[in-house]
Amino acid sequence: GGSGDSGGTGDTGGTGDTGGTGDTDPVVLPLGASISAYDFRDYSNGDPVSSIIGTDITEQEFLNAAATSNPNLKLLYEGIKNNTKFNTVIQKIFQLAPSNNPPKIVLADDRAVNGGAGIHAVFDPNANELILGQSYFESQRGFYKAEDFVKGILATLVHELTHSEDNLQSIDNGVSPYGPDGAHYGTEILSTEIAYTEGMADFYEAYFFPESFGGQQWFMAACGFRKEDANSTVQSPSYNGKGANLTCNSSTNDFIEYDDASLSADDYFKIEYVFASILLEFSYRNSGGFDIVHKALQNVNPDSETFRDGDSADTLSVFKEIVNVIETDFSTDTANEFKGNFMLIVDALSAFKLTPLEMSQKLGISLEEVTAYYEKTESGQNARDFVSGIADSDVDASGQAIKYNAFQVFDDSFLLSVGFDLSRKDPAVSGLLAGTFYSSSGSSAPFKESGDFLSASEKETIELEHEHEDGESNEDNRASGNVLGF
Repeated sequence: GGSGDSGGTGDTGGTGDTGGTGDTDPVVLPLGASISAYDFRDYSNGDPVSSIIGTDITEQEFLNAAATSNPNLKLLYEGIKNNTKFNTVIQKIFQLAPSNNPPKIVLADDRAVNGGAGIHAVFDPNANELILGQSYFESQRGFYKAEDFVKGILATLVHELTHSEDNLQSIDNGVSPYGPDGAHYGTEILSTEIAYTEGMADFYEAYFFPESFGGQQWFMAACGFRKEDANSTVQSPSYNGKGANLTCNSSTNDFIEYDDASLSADDYFKIEYVFASILLEFSYRNSGGFDIVHKALQNVNPDSETFRDGDSADTLSVFKEIVNVIETDFSTDTANEFKGNFMLIVDALSAFKLTPLEMSQKLGISLEEVTAYYEKTESGQNARDFVSGIADSDVDASGQAIKYNAFQVFDDSFLLSVGFDLSRKDPAVSGLLAGTFYSSSGSSAPFKESGDFLSASEKETIELEHEHEDGESNEDNRASGNVLGF
């Protein structure tokens, strides 16, 4: 993790002051002491060959070599160095677990791995390193508009760096918390603990690149969720009683619709993308909302601990800590406004299934305050009922068919008349259109979506567990395609 006190926008810090091959000019590496090293690792000839930038090779030698053979790694490195918002978000992430040792970033020439498919982006907790490959990033290019590609690969790094700080113990006595398949999807109903650790990484990634995450919100609204079947295995995974491959189109939907009657209120808090969305919407729709959420995550996230012994870090503990930060750091009037907004966001994104008592217990807000929220009216119109009615709309703001529309309802001006100001206040989304899924063009569907929706186009997260128990690196498994991560 690093201390989070150096690096900034890439203008300070650095882990190597010599040029490597006789160059004695100082080398200023991005993110400073928060990163232990940048390893330009070549997987072309069997055993990987490492070249540490600033020690074995100069920064310029890396850039020259990557320009022709690994241009995506050059784009990534330059983005790390020059993207101001990326650096701001990353330094926040390094505050989550300040006692962690700084991770290494591996810039992998993976063109010869997995038949050219490369190595799936992953954080390896055993080696404390992030693997980011040329070929893997090339495989992701189609998910982004051309002008957003660099931002997209930086977003992947944001996600993986968050995992370097979450201190998750993924394997508990040989049992994966990801379920029988050992994998997870962003829309999968798993547990409040997994939704926390994966959703926290999704949140920081989404805050950095909301336009991309808006596509995931749209997918939940249009298609829904998945739950692993009891007979599922790693070799033959199965979800929703439909097998491994789920379809969502105008005639068939194999997913559990967002507000399906079979879902309980608790189910929503076991889904990482729902958890990330709650944090994101609160961050963008309240002045200083990101700092509130970030502070709550800092307070909840274990520092150099694990979940093996049943630590309390999960989605619900984050919700309660957000309320605690609000009540501690703000005046009564402001705190009441923030709590009201938070209740509405949580309520809408859990499909209005919480009872007042459940809301009080899960958020740590008094039953009296929760009851007042449930009873808010204007000219005879109950605010909660009004929002619920819009959320039930079967089209989004641009007329596309969906199943649930809570993600867009927060922009409705009626909310102002009943005391909810949920307009987007964070400057980070000032250029994006209200009433859309964080779109700059007005289109709600994620880029490249059309017709059938399969796992690839969902861009759901697929990740096998990171093994901690044997203390050995999974590098060989990753190189052979046996271990995936995102």
